Amino acid sequence: MKSHASSSIELKIAEQFGRIIKKFKILHHGWEADGYGYIVNDGNINKIITTNHSKPIAIDVSCLKSKIKEYNEVILETNEAIKFIENAKH
Repeated sequence: MKSHASSSIELKIAEQFGRIIKKFKILHHGWEADGYGYIVNDGNINKIITTNHSKPIAIDVSCLKSKIKEYNEVILETNEAIKFIENAKH
């Protein structure tokens, strides 16, 4: 599988942790950067890597599950705001 490393941060991740095999978006409420996660393989195991202030860090699946919980809360609150505005029109 072709490596996705292309930016300087991705090259740093590949050098430090292994070959990037998948890149995905991670949304952080209130953060200015660090919007991607990476699945990397060091030849033996797959790891999840993200960045914090452009510094690569390893995380586990529980961190991603926590992000999904946050996403669901944001979706719920956004839908509630839409319904509030739409109902106020009547």
